[in-house]
Amino acid sequence: MENIQEKHKAAVGYKVEKNQTIDFLTNLPNRYAFVREMEKALYEAETECFGYVILVDIADFRAINQGYGYETGDDLIIALAQFLIHNFSAENYSIYRMNSDDFIVLCHNPDHPGQLNQDIEAIIKRFQFLWAIQGRAIYCSVNIAAVYYPVDGKSTEDIFRNLDSALYQAKENGKNGFTIYCEEIENVSHIVLKNREIEKMLRIAVKENFEGLVVHYQPIYSSVANSMIASEALLRYITEEGRMISPAQFIPIAERSGLIIPIGEFVLRSSAQFCKEMIEAGNPDFRVSVNVSIHQWKMPGFDEAVMRILDEVNVPCKNIVLEITEGMAATNINRIYDACRKLREQGVKIALDDFGTGYSSLNMIRTMPIDLIKIDQTFTNDVATDEYTHLFMRLITMLGHQLGIAVCVEGVEEEDQLASCKDMGVDYIQGYLYHKPVPAYVLMEMIHKERGLNLVHISDDRKGLKRKKKSR
Repeated sequence: MENIQEKHKAAVGYKVEKNQTIDFLTNLPNRYAFVREMEKALYEAETECFGYVILVDIADFRAINQGYGYETGDDLIIALAQFLIHNFSAENYSIYRMNSDDFIVLCHNPDHPGQLNQDIEAIIKRFQFLWAIQGRAIYCSVNIAAVYYPVDGKSTEDIFRNLDSALYQAKENGKNGFTIYCEEIENVSHIVLKNREIEKMLRIAVKENFEGLVVHYQPIYSSVANSMIASEALLRYITEEGRMISPAQFIPIAERSGLIIPIGEFVLRSSAQFCKEMIEAGNPDFRVSVNVSIHQWKMPGFDEAVMRILDEVNVPCKNIVLEITEGMAATNINRIYDACRKLREQGVKIALDDFGTGYSSLNMIRTMPIDLIKIDQTFTNDVATDEYTHLFMRLITMLGHQLGIAVCVEGVEEEDQLASCKDMGVDYIQGYLYHKPVPAYVLMEMIHKERGLNLVHISDDRKGLKRKKKSR
């Protein structure tokens, strides 16, 4: 969702004509109209008026637009608008469309203290069912934030700021979650501001050809030949000041904001291009593994989007491995199974990542069409010292081999861990014991030095060490 405080600043003091206060798609009042009404309500609240504001944010709207098309997205917006109008038709309600995927329900002088909770429950209940749009049954989820006025805001700026904080907390609670603002969540405001700034930088990066986003690669070694045979692509973000932001911090923000879709395509395209360069440099069997977000897997036509990118880069499908975490597969098994099956039919390899951390690990091996199991680092830490861990990993390796599935162990950092993994017969090893993630050109230098090949030059633009300084 776009920063509603910035939307507010654009609306306050901005003189608009009457036809500029109506949303053209839904015929609902827009954000300019809401600001006017909110300022009026806050003025009246000094005497006798009070109420609440509900912000309704469609969580999956960007994926629906990209997967089904913008006409379908428009029809979904119209359907939601009609639902809100029908369910909040009393005189003390007003409905507004704030931007592409956000609506506001404004209630003056509610009838009873529990009315806000009833309103929120009614909206969430509707999103638990499918939407019939253009002959399709579409599922989408919602995040809801709410504030009381004037208790939680004496000005429209206060209202928007507190809605932002509440919406952030609602998204943290998961899909179809809601948060009613209270003083207890005020301590997240500094986190909200920091994350909002990161989201803003990510939006600029995406707009400016992914400036500052670079892909590094961690080597994966054959446990038998003790040679590099693959790598895992890992995204990094470097600010203009040269500061690196942790993926653990910016990836969840990219997922919540919908930016993960274009960023994920950028990572896949960059990885495919690097893989092609490695193949052309004399490494025909070299593979690159790419982590894929659940938001990408759930996107309609995801398999077609992958194949389009691989075709454009002209890289063999057998050299690309797409990684899916065990938790993703367990919660979205039908849709992800179908996408995996279609991709494997084209030759793309599928890896089950973070294996062993979920509640249905063994069932995933049986049901998912996979080529590789990647055992999570939490097991690797104890493989040389804990008998149960060693037996578990040995069992998974044997089971995988019986089913024709290769096994890779992640997070190997100690020599005794490496020895244990080799002893149980795993196929591949990944971890800091061999090497940390490095830029593309460093990895190419490593594999060529290892194999005694002539180094093929990679341009400075592909090295990814620094982001370009903009002229001011």
